Amino acid sequence: MRIPFVTAHSGCMDTKMNSMEYLVQAVKLGADIIEVDVSITKDKIPVLYHDEYVDINGEKKRVKDLKYEELKQNLNDLLLLEEAFDYFSAEEVLINVDIKDCQEYEVIINEIAKKHMSERVFITGCGSEVAQKIKKINPLIQVLLNVEKEKTKDIQKVCNIAVKSLCCGVNLDYRMSSKEFVDFAHKRGLMVFVWTVDDIKAMREMMKMDVDSITTNRVKELKEILLGM
Repeated sequence: MRIPFVTAHSGCMDTKMNSMEYLVQAVKLGADIIEVDVSITKDKIPVLYHDEYVDINGEKKRVKDLKYEELKQNLNDLLLLEEAFDYFSAEEVLINVDIKDCQEYEVIINEIAKKHMSERVFITGCGSEVAQKIKKINPLIQVLLNVEKEKTKDIQKVCNIAVKSLCCGVNLDYRMSSKEFVDFAHKRGLMVFVWTVDDIKAMREMMKMDVDSITTNRVKELKEILLGM
């Protein structure tokens, strides 16, 4: 049985999603990989925010339609991707950048390069076309192919698409995973990342499948299981 990466899900251990409190807690608990959700503002600034919309004075507005300063005025604790990278620079962790707006992938890739994080980042949230474009711009960045539920039945096709797209692995809902899927992916040289596993029994099941990373809100509990192996 291989020991998987422990990936902290944004907002793990009951912290606020994408907050500095979350980043600090995830590092403190010893997560191997820390997930951040990245959205892009109207003026092309990458920020840590999960949802497509934000509530402003009772009205829902798209993040991509708001400039950074306007968004910041309504979200006082909003973090820039740059600020997250600055915090991580002194920590020995990897970063899972989960892209929420794939049309703006170049903005994110440029920020990663600017902050010299290319060798510490896994990109998730994108399909094969965007994955190939990212690898063409910056081959050092590792990209995982997001797997849709209906496509997990054709294991060979999914893995071949990932290989063709120059992805290092696949990223999927843990309920879609199976030992057969993981074994075939490994034979194709691909890693398998699963999300979001908060149930102890399910954690153990994923470990038996030999997945490469388990994303969880319960980082402490997963670390304790691994320490007891």
